[in-house]
Amino acid sequence: MIRVLVVLVPVFEFPQRIGTAKEAIWVRVYQIVGLIHGTISDKIGGFTAVVPSYFIKEIIEMAPGYSGTLSIDYESGNVWSERIYRNGVPWTVLSNFNEDGKPQEKGSLKDGNGTLYIYDEKGKLIEIITFDDGKLKDVKVFK
Repeated sequence: MIRVLVVLVPVFEFPQRIGTAKEAIWVRVYQIVGLIHGTISDKIGGFTAVVPSYFIKEIIEMAPGYSGTLSIDYESGNVWSERIYRNGVPWTVLSNFNEDGKPQEKGSLKDGNGTLYIYDEKGKLIEIITFDDGKLKDVKVFK
């Protein structure tokens, strides 16, 4: 079983000026450092959790053809959704939970047929995705 967080945002390093006002040089580097996958915050500020860039290639190569059970977790560690994938396609939805661990409607997706309910981190329904024989048939987006 693979456990992942939902949001992945690239982090880049851009050119920067290093040194004093009299003796400064520009370091001209453009590179991706990693992917933001979560935040940790408190009353005075916070930190960003970053997946280092050397894992990105592995993640991308694995994703399109992944077959198996995937558990998507909240930052708290509670399960958000569990699904079975076949060749990178949601195949069967096992569960959906809100952040407090209470079950939410999961849809009817089983063996590549039916609906998959997608919720945001606040527990609001944002999409209903319909599959027919493992192929995407319809996506309803809610605002």
